[in-house]
Amino acid sequence: MRLYTMEEITEERFGPIGTQGRDEHERAMRELEAEWQQQRMVGSTVKKARKELHLTQKQLGEKVEMSSREIARIERGDDESLTHRALVRIFKALGISLTAQVGDMGNVIRLA
Repeated sequence: MRLYTMEEITEERFGPIGTQGRDEHERAMRELEAEWQQQRMVGSTVKKARKELHLTQKQLGEKVEMSSREIARIERGDDESLTHRALVRIFKALGISLTAQVGDMGNVIRLA
């Protein structure tokens, strides 16, 4: 049985490097990686702040009306369904400021 490298599979599915299909695939993968990094950053921020306040995941969950399992998923960066509203509640409960940049004009709004 022949084993294929990831490069061979990617080339077969999306084409060689430099083709439109491959370029679109590579761009989508970079965007996905950026989203994962953001989720992990949010999670580590929540976990650090929670621990500094000596709160358990259960206690934080009670403050923001979420289960300890949901808090654990957020801290691991595993919760793709995390809403902005829930994130604002969590950051407010932890005393963390939260701002967002809107559009390309550099407008910044404070969320928590």
